[in-house]
Amino acid sequence: MSKKILRTVLFVTGLVVVVLGVNVGFGGIPTLGLQGQSNFFAVTDQGAFDVRDNHVRFSGGIILAIGLMMMWSAFFLKRAVVPITLIAVTFVFGGLARLSASDVSLLFSADIFPSLIIELVGFPLLAIWVWREAKSDAVTGESYG
Repeated sequence: MSKKILRTVLFVTGLVVVVLGVNVGFGGIPTLGLQGQSNFFAVTDQGAFDVRDNHVRFSGGIILAIGLMMMWSAFFLKRAVVPITLIAVTFVFGGLARLSASDVSLLFSADIFPSLIIELVGFPLLAIWVWREAKSDAVTGESYG
């Protein structure tokens, strides 16, 4: 039962990450609006914007790939231990990078705090869960793909 729940959590979490990656990867700085539409900036230097927008699109593509890896891991738990651990570490680093924001009070807003908790607590717990499932299967000799 625990493995089915873990697989579901991995797949759904991966799907959410895929949507975020598509939103940024194909929408750039203004995004595709999948998290809601807002007009939050004006471009004053089109050349500089285009370069930075392209870098943001690259980051979105990386996020998309991470989400796909998580979804893949749901089907291949035995091989997922290292990838999920690396993904968890990646999200922790991302969460820690949020702490460099100039307005630290933003971290406790309803728009950021849930994400921060997922990044700093949820992803490490997910990695521990995957490790425990792998360890318990090593003890019992069970194989689960």
